[in-house]
Amino acid sequence: MPKALCSLPTLVPPVASSLVWMWMLNPQYGLVNAVLKFFHLPQPLWLSSAEWSKPAIILMTLWGIGNTIIVYLAGIGDIPRDYYEAIDLDGGGPISKFRYITWPMLSNVTFFQVVNGIIMGFNTFTQSYIVAASAPKGNGTLGGVKNSLLFYAVDIYNEGFKYLKFGYSSALATIMLVVMIIITFFLFKGSKKWVYYGGE
Repeated sequence: MPKALCSLPTLVPPVASSLVWMWMLNPQYGLVNAVLKFFHLPQPLWLSSAEWSKPAIILMTLWGIGNTIIVYLAGIGDIPRDYYEAIDLDGGGPISKFRYITWPMLSNVTFFQVVNGIIMGFNTFTQSYIVAASAPKGNGTLGGVKNSLLFYAVDIYNEGFKYLKFGYSSALATIMLVVMIIITFFLFKGSKKWVYYGGE
C-alpha cells in the first residue's frame, strides 16, 4: 500500500498536475500560501515572481518523485539480508548498516537516478509551458515572468514553433544532445570509482 501511494501521483498527467499546482501556488487563494499564512510565514508570489518561479517549478517537479522511491525500494529489497546479519554479529548499529551496506549496495541505483535526473533536467518543458501559456498577459514567448522560466527545451520550442526558425531550433536540440552525451560519458567514466554492481 505505501508503494502504491508513492507512485500514485505519477499516474496523473503532467499537464493536469501542473494546472493543480498552479492553483495551489496561487499567491492570493492558493493552498500553499494559506498554510504558510496559518503558520505566520512569508507568502511568496511563486509563479508570479521571477525570484520564486524556479523554486515553484522544482516543487511541482517533486510531485513525480514516486518513481524514484519505487526504484530505491526495489534496490533495497535486492540487498541480501546476510550482510545485515553479519554486521549485527559484529555489533554494528543503524549508521554502520547504512554506511557500509545500504549506501554502497544502492550506488548503482543512485548512479541511474543521477543520469536520469540530468537528462530529465535538460528536458524540463511541460510545467514551464503550462505556467507561461496560462498567464493572463503574455509577451508572445513562453518564458514566464522576465523569462525566468525560459528553460533550454522551452527556448528550442520558441525558436522552432513561435519564430519558425526550424534550422536554429534543430541546432539547439543537437547541441543539447551532444552536451547530454558528454556529461553522461564522464559520469560513466567516474562511476567506476564509486558504483558497485552485484557479482563484481
